[in-house]
Amino acid sequence: QNLSIVSESGMYTLVLRCRDAVNKGSVPHKFRKWVTAEVLPSIRKYGEYVKGKKTTVEERTPLRDAVNMLVGKKGLRYDDAYNMVHQ
Repeated sequence: QNLSIVSESGMYTLVLRCRDAVNKGSVPHKFRKWVTAEVLPSIRKYGEYVKGKKTTVEERTPLRDAVNMLVGKKGLRYDDAYNMVHQ
């Protein structure tokens, strides 16, 4: 058996340049589109890439309520309750 070790930049090169990267629907194509259409523009614009969209106050309210309930009724520490709810 032969073992090949590839650096992170080498892995990106392999995936982005492989034949399947141009075949719509393939995993390399989806990865290439994600990196070039979402990740790189975000890094260029904001200096970072944050996965997912930002949530609204209304979307966070049930999570906040769940954390407060765990702290108040179950006696958990806030950070433990937060980690439980946000798994």
